[in-house]
Amino acid sequence: MKNKSTSFIVVLQSIFFASTANADIVATTLSCKQNSLSWKAEFKIDKSRKTILGLRFFNYSDGRPDGRNIQSQGKSRVTLHNNGTVKWLAYGLYNDVNKFNRFEFYEMMGKLEMNGRPFAKCVVSPTRIVSRSTSSGKPTNASPAKSTSESTQQIFSQSTARYKTKKWSTEWTNPDGSKSKTNVTFSNKPNPDGRLGTYDWSNGRFLGIWLNKGAGFEGRWVQDKSGQRCKDLVGGSFYHGKAWFKLTSKRAFVGKWSYCNQEPKLDWVGWQ
Repeated sequence: MKNKSTSFIVVLQSIFFASTANADIVATTLSCKQNSLSWKAEFKIDKSRKTILGLRFFNYSDGRPDGRNIQSQGKSRVTLHNNGTVKWLAYGLYNDVNKFNRFEFYEMMGKLEMNGRPFAKCVVSPTRIVSRSTSSGKPTNASPAKSTSESTQQIFSQSTARYKTKKWSTEWTNPDGSKSKTNVTFSNKPNPDGRLGTYDWSNGRFLGIWLNKGAGFEGRWVQDKSGQRCKDLVGGSFYHGKAWFKLTSKRAFVGKWSYCNQEPKLDWVGWQ
């Protein structure tokens, strides 16, 4: 692991944390495996800003943190469950030849991706508090949160309310420019098999996470059959791709989709 990990780990001599006077700092650990290689990484997270402050990798001989801090590069983002466990995180690192790599971890799928492609299987530990805020107010130097209006607040809330569903009429654009329509049903909580939504096309289902209290979705669409077969298995199928959706009004959303691990560029819109 030490030899291969040089393309994944960049060691910096020091780490500069953002001001955290008004934010809880929590830590969580990813335990990952890539073929016969395994490692752990501890992340420090600004719970208020939902960003990664830094990370450090465990010493592989004794399982203890090696003490070397690494600063996340580019934009980082974290989404947490109501119980504080990490649901999704994204961050960037430069490797030893100064190439920038983008990483995303999906707790529901137990998968770490690098540059949009599967990289390792991972599980995440519950978060623990590193430092407690002294004030519950918004950090003075924090950027305003991007949010939708009250009327566009939710595709679905992540509250602890009872299980509920919402139905949408949708239309996506195919690679050849033609259009396909289907009915989509989203749920506020995952089904036992991890689905957050389904649609009427080859047992179509959505796996992923809600963003901004349900105002957006990011994850995967999965079908039993589709126009392109992928190399990796997601949700029990080789037919899948990336997708994201964002509300534009109380009864409409826009989004993009793609095949396999490509960047989503094809339109997918919905209305009620």
